[in-house]
Amino acid sequence: MPKLSPFVATHANEGFHHLVAENTHLSLTTEQLTQKLEENPFSYLHIFKPQIHFNSNDKSGMFYSFGKNYYNQLKEQGVLVKDKTPAYYIYKQKFIDGIEFIGIVATAAASDYRNDTIKKHENTLVEKEVLLEKHLDTTGIIGEPVLLTYKQTDSIDSIVHQIMDSLPTFEFEYNDKSIHTFWKVDSTDFIQSVTQEFANVQSFYIADGHHRCAAMARKIEHSNLEDCNMLCYLIPDNQLRILPFYRLLNLEFNTEELILSLGEYFELEKVENPYMNLHDNQLLLVLPHAFFLLSLKESFNAGLVSVLDNLNVSILENFVFKTYFNVEDSRLENKIEYFSGKVPLDKIIDLVNRGDYKLAFSLSSLTTKDIVAISEAGLTMPPKSTYVEPKLLSGCLIHEF
Repeated sequence: MPKLSPFVATHANEGFHHLVAENTHLSLTTEQLTQKLEENPFSYLHIFKPQIHFNSNDKSGMFYSFGKNYYNQLKEQGVLVKDKTPAYYIYKQKFIDGIEFIGIVATAAASDYRNDTIKKHENTLVEKEVLLEKHLDTTGIIGEPVLLTYKQTDSIDSIVHQIMDSLPTFEFEYNDKSIHTFWKVDSTDFIQSVTQEFANVQSFYIADGHHRCAAMARKIEHSNLEDCNMLCYLIPDNQLRILPFYRLLNLEFNTEELILSLGEYFELEKVENPYMNLHDNQLLLVLPHAFFLLSLKESFNAGLVSVLDNLNVSILENFVFKTYFNVEDSRLENKIEYFSGKVPLDKIIDLVNRGDYKLAFSLSSLTTKDIVAISEAGLTMPPKSTYVEPKLLSGCLIHEF
């Protein structure tokens, strides 16, 4: 069973919450990031993405120390304050469309990721692991929780909602009009009840944050540590929202040869309308000013035995990337880029039509059941197989480990 612990949080002082917190999941250009940093000296981006302050050709790694110093500076200025006692935090996000996410912020033992009590379902990009490890190793902090999920229980829900009947510790509105509410709970009784309830949970499943978990595991290994705790946000499985990632490629290909190769494995249908619901064994190929619906042939579909092989993201990897593009490990291919399913298909089509990318693939969404099945089988999906919500703001609660 995974080990859960309260932690001593660092967070923004009153009046600074909306200025410190940042959505680090947005795909912003260097110019947009630079503008945000110039406009807001309190943004957590100064700490999390300090490289923006340096020349893009700077390979010294000095920006990691810059981020650490910036963090200490915000503490000295009183912008950030550190709690005096360990606590769990209840955290509710409410968006303008009425959707809410409610969970518990705590720390979990990083060793539980290594011993598979915290179960992964997705491979990671090695380059990103290394960068995050350097950030963790230099700054000694993490300000964005790993999103973990568990099988929903009425007893945990009851405890959480009981706390939410009291006044929150702090609340703020982010610039997208979402409301973020936090309840700090440091009473011995509550900490014991939460810890005891989660002691009955057999496994946690990583919903989002595979790279942060992998980076923490790397840090333990390379620093010869026995263990350290990582910041996490736990929500029941019935709250997750899962979208796919688009794959956009700048790999070289010949259109006729590609279509011929795909025809060996897929039934191809040229379609005028690309806006459709894809089935599990279907892909949408986006070429400049042309769309093809790819349905895996029954002869190949019948040979897919494992739950992993049946996922359309695996079908793309095995019957397209490997067979035609000779990409054995998409984690290491820098000419494949990923856009979340929140991006409108119109934008993906436009990027291909104007030549920013040579082609793209659209996939169907996976489910929580898929994630659990993959995790329980000890399997891992290709990187960027799922875009999971909630996406958490960085810098709301910071863990010094």
